Amino acid sequence: MKITHYEVTPLTAKLITPFKTALRATSATDGICVRLFGDNGKYGVGEAAATAAITGETSASITFSLTNIILPSIIGMDLFDKTAVLVKIKSCIQRNTSAKAACEIAYFDLYTKTMGIPLYKYFGASKPVSLKTDITISLDTPEKMVSDSVTAIGRGFDILKLKLGGDPRSDLYRLEAVREAVGKKIILRIDANQGWSPKEAIFIINEAERRNLGVELVEQPVKAADIEGLETVSKGVLTPVLADEAVFGISDAIEVIKRGAADMINIKLMKTGGLNTAASVISICREYGVRCMMGCMLENPVGVIAAAHLAAANADVVTKIDLDPPFLISENPVSSSVKFEKGNIILSDAPGLGVEINYDRK
Repeated sequence: MKITHYEVTPLTAKLITPFKTALRATSATDGICVRLFGDNGKYGVGEAAATAAITGETSASITFSLTNIILPSIIGMDLFDKTAVLVKIKSCIQRNTSAKAACEIAYFDLYTKTMGIPLYKYFGASKPVSLKTDITISLDTPEKMVSDSVTAIGRGFDILKLKLGGDPRSDLYRLEAVREAVGKKIILRIDANQGWSPKEAIFIINEAERRNLGVELVEQPVKAADIEGLETVSKGVLTPVLADEAVFGISDAIEVIKRGAADMINIKLMKTGGLNTAASVISICREYGVRCMMGCMLENPVGVIAAAHLAAANADVVTKIDLDPPFLISENPVSSSVKFEKGNIILSDAPGLGVEINYDRK
């Protein structure tokens, strides 16, 4: 069976409330959708998220690389020559990880639809599962973060990820205010998005420990390139440290693990370039006994669902889930057999991702 043609279109959705981190702020998702067709009449769906502050990609650059380089490179290839297709996607252009992820997700969706199996079964899971995700509380005033946290709990969430990364003492005040408002039973994770220096990170985390604020983990406290600083923080605190922007692929993961620079790794398809490398990073973490979080950018449900399938098949290693964008958008731009209910992502037994694009929605 041959891969015959493709379509590339924008895919966006408005957010219920603005999304703010130490790196950026936005009021909508910024996605690019891929449909990849085979000569059997079936098609696969993929998605890229434009996150220039992290991957260096914009919607324009993603669209260009997909339509001019990545997708044309696999047209005419045998769908079932999986190794050759994946090598071509990876090697036809350097970096451009989100664009590659969109193509690869669409390929795996088409591949597993043709086989008549859900994507999680391809990766080794035997039946559909439910994954519990946290929900992001954007960086804002303490009062707004408290209000958003209380609202999230009212929607059924019991794991909150607080975006911090501002002035250290203000961040402590934000954290303390939210903890006081939500009580001790709610799990709190904090994500600085590279917003602190190593010295600031150690101060904040140690102070949170001293005040017994019950932080489950701290994500990417320092600059992505500062692996030495990340290592310093990890060895200077008791709270587990999660590497995010510091780890894009296999070599990054190995360096962080061997140096003991972080306790956990956040895997995102938009960083790894798709499912195949993400699965390899998970295997490396399994070998070294390191646990992972399955995360995402501010994506539409297509990319999130792809990540959920991979996480479901690797629950022994992927012990934390941060796949909340479907709960952040005001209107879902896709139709899916996957359900999003009270912080749970419930996969189905539909072939492939179980996703259709609502093309009549503009």
